[in-house]
Amino acid sequence: MIRRGVSFLALVLIGVGAFELLRNANVIDRRVTLGPFVLMALGVWLLFAPRRWVGHHLWSFLVPVALIAVGVVILLEELDITPPDFSIGPVIVIVLGVALLLSAISRPSHWKRPPRGWAVTRGQPGSAGDELQIIALEGARSATIRVTHGAGGLVIGPTSDPSVLVQGTFGGGVEPKLRRSGDRAEVDLNQSWPRRGGPSPGGRTWAGTTRRDWTMGLSRTIPLVLDLRTGASDSRLDLRELTVTDLRVEAGASRLDLQLPAKGRTVARLRVGAAGVRITVPSGTAARIRTRQGLASVRVDPNRFSRIGNEYLSKGFESAADRVELDIDAGAADVTVS
Repeated sequence: MIRRGVSFLALVLIGVGAFELLRNANVIDRRVTLGPFVLMALGVWLLFAPRRWVGHHLWSFLVPVALIAVGVVILLEELDITPPDFSIGPVIVIVLGVALLLSAISRPSHWKRPPRGWAVTRGQPGSAGDELQIIALEGARSATIRVTHGAGGLVIGPTSDPSVLVQGTFGGGVEPKLRRSGDRAEVDLNQSWPRRGGPSPGGRTWAGTTRRDWTMGLSRTIPLVLDLRTGASDSRLDLRELTVTDLRVEAGASRLDLQLPAKGRTVARLRVGAAGVRITVPSGTAARIRTRQGLASVRVDPNRFSRIGNEYLSKGFESAADRVELDIDAGAADVTVS
């Protein structure tokens, strides 16, 4: 930041010196002053400067365009090109109107074009920063869904719409990515963070804290691979009605309530830090549970799972059609499995 400021000041000094030199050499008309060039240069700089200097997207158009226009008009007046009774007022009004029009029809810098297949609605009922996003199944027979959620609440369950792969409300905004290859879909959902000096991605433009609670529904009609990474969040994952073949969860300083899939075969790997974790294996679903723990406390229901070394095993696990292989790597967590 300091280097940029010094560079800008150096360019200003060079420009002022060159202007005065050319005017003294009669290359520039002596009637012309430095003022119009300063206004035009400032307008051009603001037009391409980082948005934190300009603020809201509207002013990023209005301010620089108005400065450039005023500078041009003053220069024309100094060169006696404009009529004697010319007034600068109407020019400023026209310029402001054009800038407002451009601001209205152009897309703000924080609004990212959603990937193909996404239907996006902003400002849904709920907090001011909520986004409703929906992605259709569109013939997908399997999907990988990756979720990165740093802070706030995270709720994941099944969706009731058979034509939908993912739908949810994302407090504070989300940065989605979608890729399709044949009958397979890949979805990445990353938490958005506001740019300094600009509006929040969730649509909030005034100072304050935006709730970053996410509530998502996933398809129950196709097999899923889920990769979930959370930070300081409160997560409730109800996967009982979903077909999840591969589940990976990384949780930091958070609370996690995980209900595992009831049907099919699932391989689940959990890596948790200073977290409070409660894991539920549905009734009728067999499980093999392996634990690696540092300072963690891991409690497994002895009535359902027999302990063999660091493993806990359901009776009839090897022949069970519906079963979970659960691997837990816990740091300073408090883990309960029932």
